[in-house]
Amino acid sequence: HTLYKFRVKALNKEGESEPLEMDGTIVAKNPFDEPGKPGNVEATDWDKDHVDLKWTPPENDGGAPVEKYIIEKKDKWGNWEKAAEVPASQTKATVGDLAANQPYEFRVIAVNKAGPGEPSDATLPIITKPRKLAPKIDRTNLDKVRIKAGQNFNFDVNVIGEPPPEVTWTLKGKKVLPSDHVKLTNVPYNTKLNVRHAQRADSGTYTITAVNEHGKDVADVEVIVLDKPTPPGGPLKIEDVHAEGCTLKWNPPVDDGGMPVDHYVVEKLDPNTGLWVPAGDTIGPETQMKVKGLQPGKTYKFRVKAANRQGESEPLEADKSIVAKNPFDEPGSPGKPEIEDYDKDFVKLKWTPPENDGGSPITGYVIEKKDKYNPDWTPVMEVPADETKAKVGDLIEGTPYEFRVRAVNKGGPGVPSESTGQHVARPKNMAPRIDRTALHDIRIKVGKSFEFEVPVLGEPPPNKKWALEGKSIEDDKRWTISHEPYKTKLAVRNAERGDSGTLTLTATNPNGTDTAKVNVVVMDVPQAPQLIKIDKITKATAKYHGSLQRMTVVATSCIMLWRRRIWTLASGPLLPKLWAPQ
Repeated sequence: HTLYKFRVKALNKEGESEPLEMDGTIVAKNPFDEPGKPGNVEATDWDKDHVDLKWTPPENDGGAPVEKYIIEKKDKWGNWEKAAEVPASQTKATVGDLAANQPYEFRVIAVNKAGPGEPSDATLPIITKPRKLAPKIDRTNLDKVRIKAGQNFNFDVNVIGEPPPEVTWTLKGKKVLPSDHVKLTNVPYNTKLNVRHAQRADSGTYTITAVNEHGKDVADVEVIVLDKPTPPGGPLKIEDVHAEGCTLKWNPPVDDGGMPVDHYVVEKLDPNTGLWVPAGDTIGPETQMKVKGLQPGKTYKFRVKAANRQGESEPLEADKSIVAKNPFDEPGSPGKPEIEDYDKDFVKLKWTPPENDGGSPITGYVIEKKDKYNPDWTPVMEVPADETKAKVGDLIEGTPYEFRVRAVNKGGPGVPSESTGQHVARPKNMAPRIDRTALHDIRIKVGKSFEFEVPVLGEPPPNKKWALEGKSIEDDKRWTISHEPYKTKLAVRNAERGDSGTLTLTATNPNGTDTAKVNVVVMDVPQAPQLIKIDKITKATAKYHGSLQRMTVVATSCIMLWRRRIWTLASGPLLPKLWAPQ
């Protein structure tokens, strides 16, 4: 507005008078002002494309009635612009043609004859959205989660609805609440769940529920936190206890850790060290195992762990210990085995069952052998319980063996039978064969002793006979003969000259005969030569008496032998006198 001051002059034909000036100034304006600003502008309703506003008239109309109201709008990025106009009789208006989901501010200007007044205070930003909308959960970020224990996971979920829905999270029927490792944040139109250092207990199906007065929406998301299994389900049962083992049984774990159980680890409390030591693993997820290798009479305790790819669970421990012993005894000893047939590389044995089966049926027999070169008894074969005969093969000809039998029941092998005694692996039918390496010609002095110990093979064992110069030899004070199945021995004490000659050993069995000879010379000092008496002389022969051993008489001469150290040949013409006086 401009300030003005006025003055007046009188005017005639002669001219203008001096001016008359007013004392003050005036403002060039209407006799009324622009109205004041309207009050309390607020949104009474809205939707995605319009907003309903109301306000109160200005307290000062400026001296002239308000003629109308102008409603202005401003979006997030623009300037104030006219949006609507209503007559002065209205203090509410609907602003349409708005963009959805955009923030807008609004203000109102009163207008009178003086013009537009001062704008009202602007409203807070109002988002063009439905005012009445059932909840809707945005499932875009609700993907299945699979992590290892100790890792983190989170969900950031938008939730629409008007009014803004109330959102809750539940897991396994219980409301999820913030904790030292769980953070839950709910704001209008959004919810966030953050879990740090996830545990197996954080696994499960999380349920998001959004509720307002116009409806409800529910969404699920699965979380799998992989971990070691929980302990196997109890009780840990111990069955079929015997001296060297037992059978354990248990149940699967309540929670497999999110992945299948691969196997179970069985441990035993070592009675010697007091430490838990491995007793074995199951093959796959079987919930029982036979434990072997226990020490008879020792006390044991057991525990079991479930194992998957994440590791082993805490153990399930048996509530009691067991003593490794049989509920029955081992069987008694079978009857002494007999050799009912044999050859050079096998024997056939037979025996009788034990009188005492130890309280449990016989399940079989174990045949053991030992030989000259391996003095320890060694199992060679097993025989079913319904058989009491067996053929043991792969024997080495000429090797002495012994055999025995053990009966077996659930308690294990029993007491061994008596031994068969030594048996040499040999043919069953064989002609006699005298070992001639044991027969050497000998020369000894009178009064000395000599002997021959001669192996004689043959099956069946041959009969053996000794002869001297064709005459069978019998035991006497100086001559001793002893026979064994495969050996014979001849011993002579205080040898005499008459023991000299050819010894003959004859061995006989049904398969043949063998004969071997050996020469024996018993030496002594010679006797004095003596004359001999010859009578009954013929043209070709003569009979002699005396110490000569042999004489040959012919028509013109005689040949005589006598003893000196050795026999010597003497010969000459016949004498007229053939003998000396006696």
